[in-house]
Amino acid sequence: MTQNAINNRASEMSIGDVFITADTISTQSANANLIIAPNGTGVTEVANGITFDTVHVLKNYVTQTNWTPVLTFGGASVGITYTTQQGVYLRIGDLVFVEMEILLSSKGSSTGDAIITGLPLPVAANSFLNIRWADVTFDATYTTAVGAASLSQIILQQVGNNNAFIALDDTNFSNATNIFFSGVYPTS
Repeated sequence: MTQNAINNRASEMSIGDVFITADTISTQSANANLIIAPNGTGVTEVANGITFDTVHVLKNYVTQTNWTPVLTFGGASVGITYTTQQGVYLRIGDLVFVEMEILLSSKGSSTGDAIITGLPLPVAANSFLNIRWADVTFDATYTTAVGAASLSQIILQQVGNNNAFIALDDTNFSNATNIFFSGVYPTS
């Protein structure tokens, strides 16, 4: 540490290669990394953001964090049980990187469109997420599925060549359906 005093009135301070002056933290080594670690919560929040140059600001960062996806049919989940029900997400600025897996042991008795609820952060603009599946039966002329992220949920839809998207529903699922998705969506 330099001879600068450490108190509320110090205008600048240097510790090793880290230099602090006014509202700027920098490294004194050319092309060195400066690491800002969260306070143990996995969340780093800076009121006005971290400026990387004179234009680009990062305001939010959340390290990999768990969340619990919930499958519903027609808005209900009566009798649905899971062998696996897990999700993780990472937030960098206004982007949420999300993964989820659901493996059913029973699809229950609810009926209607298939929706996964419980996204960890609200969706700012509708986005499509990649889905892998097992034991999902598609309607005639439909061959794959996508997840349409909207609000705080994922609407599961069927896709086919030259067909409009239509919802997957309880009739497309079995008691052993496995759904895995990953993707990125914007949040505010």
